[in-house]
Amino acid sequence: MNKAISRLAWLALAVAACGKGGDSGGGGGDKAPLDPAKANAAIPAAWKGKLEFVAGEAGGKRDKVPAIMPKGWKEGFMPGSVAPPEGTQDWSHGTDYSVGSTCQGVCGTVKDWPAVADDTYFKQFTSGQNSAKVVKDEKSPTGRTLVASTDDTTYVYVAWWEKEGKLLYSCTVTLKDKAKELAGAFEAACLTTAGK
Repeated sequence: MNKAISRLAWLALAVAACGKGGDSGGGGGDKAPLDPAKANAAIPAAWKGKLEFVAGEAGGKRDKVPAIMPKGWKEGFMPGSVAPPEGTQDWSHGTDYSVGSTCQGVCGTVKDWPAVADDTYFKQFTSGQNSAKVVKDEKSPTGRTLVASTDDTTYVYVAWWEKEGKLLYSCTVTLKDKAKELAGAFEAACLTTAGK
């Protein structure tokens, strides 16, 4: 019985450690609070009053990430995701915004984050698996930003990590129909969340 309790305690500690990793994410740790001003300034005039960004948090119960979030959006299906409120004609079904972190496998270990991020988020666009045309693909030593678009959908994907960090962070956006006009504003929200 003691062995079973000991194993359960060890498992609980391992699960709790996943997502902690010592990384501070975008605006976490001892950094100043995130400022939504840049994202709000990028909202086109026709969308003023329909969208506003605020500083908040995203993620699951154990892996909260400081984030710039769309004000008034409801919790989505996946942890860290939000969707526009129902009952408005400004937003098409399928529009969503998601911020989170992952240890992508065994937690507490440093991985080849550029390769992991490519495989997890970006390869679908750069390999032709997704029909969206890549309009921006910028890489840095600690992050990547990709924007891709079809006739009716724009995708904004931002991933970032710390050197020798143990977590991969992401901010992904799917904008449907006329909301495609907001790609620049959501990109600014994601980049501010990433601390860029």
